[in-house]
Order: sequence, then structure tokens, then C-alpha cells
Amino acid sequence: EPGGPAYNWVEINSLGTNPGSEDDGNYGPFNLGFNFSFYGVDYSAVRICTNGFLSFTSNAYTWTNQGIPNSADPNSLIAPFWDDLNPSSGGAVYYYADAANQRFIVEWDAVPHYPSGNAETFQVILNADGTILYQYATVALNSSCTVGIENQSGSDGLQVVFNATYLHNNQAILITNDLTEPWLTVAPTGGTVPPYGSSQLDVTFDATDLTAGVYTGSITVISNDPDEGSILIPVTLTVGSTTLDPVDDLMMTVSGAVGTLSWSAATGATYYKVYEALEPYGTYNYLGTTGGTSWSVVVSADKRFYHVVAGN
Repeated sequence: EPGGPAYNWVEINSLGTNPGSEDDGNYGPFNLGFNFSFYGVDYSAVRICTNGFLSFTSNAYTWTNQGIPNSADPNSLIAPFWDDLNPSSGGAVYYYADAANQRFIVEWDAVPHYPSGNAETFQVILNADGTILYQYATVALNSSCTVGIENQSGSDGLQVVFNATYLHNNQAILITNDLTEPWLTVAPTGGTVPPYGSSQLDVTFDATDLTAGVYTGSITVISNDPDEGSILIPVTLTVGSTTLDPVDDLMMTVSGAVGTLSWSAATGATYYKVYEALEPYGTYNYLGTTGGTSWSVVVSADKRFYHVVAGN
């Protein structure tokens, strides 16, 4: 797709370690070399199944692929090509902890796809920044596999494809959360609740820099309660398309070493972002956000230029 990740195969069949070549084998856990955040939980090791998937928690070797999400094992799932694969009759699986590049790579190299026996070659790369890259060198049968990820309980996941023609040779799929300032945050993210007790969580919605539209997500509460180990709470945020007037009457008053920026309220605005630069057409650096119509700065001998942007 336009703007999609570039295919850049990383060959590890001469560097990596073969965890085992059983038909329906599940091996590990193997150390990643870093902590990998997956659905809010940090993991330092992962298991490898010869049937085309990884899991942080499951030793399942299920050869019958399923749609995502699904509460049945395996969960905590990373599935580049989940289906019935058999390295005992050819090919091999390799893993390699690439410490220099802070990534962990698993490759299925010419592993036969049951029942046709045609060889599949693909890999998954876990990066320390939390991104997941699937790459496909050779796709022999593209209509029978599951591709995606799934959370710890199987209640939430991202399905790229399930038993449909989508994959092809020299393809890359990148799974990432590219929101540098997530619109949904929960605090605290962990804690202890005594028996029969309760704890309050603060849930914050932030539409800053989001375009108009409907955004959906979920909050997953995970605990050691044997009856309610995981609870999924769906969340929806609707961002309107209000057009705000620009702040065009910015002024400053100075008292001693403190300058106070002030401006008129923009209709519909709920906050204002303040920026500063050394040159009028230079790079403006973000200073902060206020819900009011003024902002204080320290006055220096150097020239300073300021810019205020209204938002809601």
C-alpha cells in the first residue's frame, strides 16, 4: 500500500539458532535482550511455535489456525503465518537476538505447508520500541493462514487476514501504535486492590492533533482473580469538526523579568498551545498548553517570538 513499510529481508539462517524441528513444536521461552511492551505488559522472553506464531505465555502448538480475537489458546499471540507447518519434513526455524539493533528475529526458512508440502519463507521482527514487522520472502499458499496479534485473554486483537488471499512474495506488514500522544490514557497503570476493596482509575481523553472522526479503543483490566482474570471495557471518542478562529491579537506586557502573553478567547476553544522561537521564521518550540488566555515567560536580553494556537 502507499506509505506502507518497505520490504527489507533480514537473513538470519547463518546467524540464528534452530530451537527445534518437531512437527507442531513449541519451544522457549527465549530471551529477547530487551523488554517488549505488548498490550500494556512488558515481556523479556518469548516462545516460538513451528506452526507460524509466537506467544509470550502459551506453550500451545495448535496447527488449526483461528480468527482473531479468540479466547482459545494460544493467546498473547504474534502470528505472522499461523497454520499447519512442518519443519520435520524440510526447511528450518531460526531465532536471533540482534542486540546491536535492539530487535529479536524469528525466521521460518522454506518450511513445508501441510498438506501441499510447498515451502513458506517468512519472518517476524520484534523491535524494542514495541513495533512488530512481518516479512514474506516466499508465499506458496496465501489462502490458509492467520496473520495478526492478540492480547493476553483473547478478548482483543488485530486481525490482518484470516484464510483469505492477501499475502504475497516480497511483502512487509508493520504493526505499530504511531500515536506519540495517545488520545486515551489511564492512571495508574498498576496497583494492588485488597479483598472486597476498590480502586479509582483516572481515564483521560485527549483530542489534541486528532482529525474529526470516531476513534475506538478499549481498556483491559488484568488481574489474578481466578473468576475475572481479564475485563475488556470498550471506549469510543467522537471528535468534532469545529473550525476555530486564529489567535491574531497576541500581545505581551512586561513587569520586571516576567513577560505575560495575553490574547482574546477564540470561540469554541478549550485550550491554547504556546510556542517560542528565536527568529520570526525559525523553528518554534512548544512551551506548554493552557486553558486560559494568558501565559507567563521569563524575559531575556535576546529576542523572542511567540505563537499561540487554539484547540478544542
